[in-house]
Amino acid sequence: MLSMLSILLAASLAATLHPHFVLSTDWLADNINHPDVLVLDVSVPDEYKLGHIPGAVEINPMALMVTRRDIPNELPSLPSLEKLFRDAGVRDTDRIVITSHDPLLATRLWFTLDYAGYADRASILDGGNVKWRNERREWTTAPPKIKTNSNFTPIANMSVLATLGDVKKVVDAQATDTIILDARPANDYLGRSKGADVDNAGHIPGAICMPWESNTKVERGARVLLSPRELADVYGSLDVVSSQQHVIVYCRTGTQATMTYFVLRYLGYYPQLYDGSFVEWNKTQAVASVEP
Repeated sequence: MLSMLSILLAASLAATLHPHFVLSTDWLADNINHPDVLVLDVSVPDEYKLGHIPGAVEINPMALMVTRRDIPNELPSLPSLEKLFRDAGVRDTDRIVITSHDPLLATRLWFTLDYAGYADRASILDGGNVKWRNERREWTTAPPKIKTNSNFTPIANMSVLATLGDVKKVVDAQATDTIILDARPANDYLGRSKGADVDNAGHIPGAICMPWESNTKVERGARVLLSPRELADVYGSLDVVSSQQHVIVYCRTGTQATMTYFVLRYLGYYPQLYDGSFVEWNKTQAVASVEP
């Protein structure tokens, strides 16, 4: 018999899921030649040069991140993003399909487009380049023809961001109406290890360990998302059971957390991403650890 929580989760999922945020390789194969479909490949440059999906336009992942106030991997300015996406030929009528060899780069690009006001036009190719190649679909080194009539006009969607001050208020108040999710590996959360630019191991006090990989599984070498039902169960186990639940996600510098952010948006939630993440928090705030 289904539990009441399972029934509530199923009802919530059916009402709020944004299925167009995730596209299959079958869908792309059927629609790749549509004039309003634009594939953006956010793999590192060397991988892109070795081959890509036909027509895919390269987005250098380094263009999605800047260092600001000694905090790495922050969002670029809106003028920089406007130039980046106009150079890529993005138009307001396009269905943007994001692919990569690295799922975290794909979700970082999607988050950036959400910040720029284009999330409803952007989707992630589930399994990315690895799944596409595993299925022996067409692959090329030919440069794409970039559209010259881009009208990409970003408008900052500040609601997607949480600041250091926002997170500090939640921590200081021990607020029960906000859940903070830590997307780093469990050993980083526990303080057993720490990444670059982190002096004090541990996690933001009150945060829940939710490694980004928990949103995915590996099939034939390709990392794909869990099913919507499985994802709803994962977040339900963390008491994230309402689309009205306030959730803040973070990691070391804001990239791993974009996977959690994307999945929550896919499921119909409206989380915020703390882009400064643990590197910024670590500079001035106390950390917690469950290790002795």
